Amino acid sequence: MPGLVKRLADALAPQLGAAPQIRFEVAVQAAGETLHQRTARERGARQTAAEQAFLADPDVQRLMQRHGATLVPDSIRPFDEA
Repeated sequence: MPGLVKRLADALAPQLGAAPQIRFEVAVQAAGETLHQRTARERGARQTAAEQAFLADPDVQRLMQRHGATLVPDSIRPFDEA
């Protein structure tokens, strides 16, 4: 928006002694995963580890075998998210 850029330059001019030249450049997207993707991947890994640890517990296995207990999907949460 050229009008907004001019207003910004005009507002900065008194402090800088002259109107600055302002330009915007489009940055190339960085290769690899984004912060959001990394966070989602790490959250998924913690979720999987929590479920596996829960299901590997001998008492849980005993309840499942003796009483037909089942795991409710998405009911297990990593300790740090509880």
